Formats: sequence, C-alpha cells, structure tokens
Amino acid sequence: MTKAGTNVLVNGDFSADLDRWFFATDVDPPWHIHSLPVALLFDLGWFGLLAWATLAAVAVVSGLRSAWQGSASALAAVAGVLAFLVSGSLNTLFDAPRFLFLLLVLLWLAGRSSVRQPLPLPAQGP
Repeated sequence: MTKAGTNVLVNGDFSADLDRWFFATDVDPPWHIHSLPVALLFDLGWFGLLAWATLAAVAVVSGLRSAWQGSASALAAVAGVLAFLVSGSLNTLFDAPRFLFLLLVLLWLAGRSSVRQPLPLPAQGP
C-alpha cells in the first residue's frame, strides 16, 4: 500500500484468495544433497544404493531387449529412465514424491517388457 492508501499489488489483500500469488523460496537447505547416487547412499546405505542400481539396471536391460525386438514403448521408457538418471546425477530428484512416482512408473514400463508373448511364426508356403 502506498501512503495514500491505494493498493499497488493486484490481490494484495488476498480478497481473491491466492489468485496471482506464487509461493516459492530461494532458500536451499545447506544439507541438501545435489546428487541422486550420493543421496541414495546417505538415505539407504550401501545395500539400498545397490538395490536401486540393480533395479534400474534390470529395467534398462530388459527394456533395451524389448526395444531391440521392435517395441517403441520400451524404447521410450528406457529413454525416460536414462534421462531421469542423467538429470539425477546433478540433483536429487526424490525430494518430490511425484518424481519418485515417475521414476517407478518408468522402471515398471521398461521392465514389464520382460514378460513377453511368444512371437507368431511366419506362414509357411505350400
């Protein structure tokens, strides 16, 4: 408000609830770990880090096998997992539950391709 009593902010008195207000912070906690592998090691220990690495490796290998056989969805899931892990090398992505859910869904999509239906045999000519 100015000295004259006029409001210089749109919705500065919150009369329209939280319209036009975006809450963010520039304060990054000093204990924040900016590396997914280091954060996993700190949170879960060596066994937890090994378990996550194994899960990711199995999903990626399974997805690559399916992609090699022509599955476009497996290739997309593997690309998503790899992008997540590359991005995670520079930041901890497990701070928000939606990112953890995204990774788990991508791992599932990449790994589910290991359960395949047998391929149909080509028709034999006379």
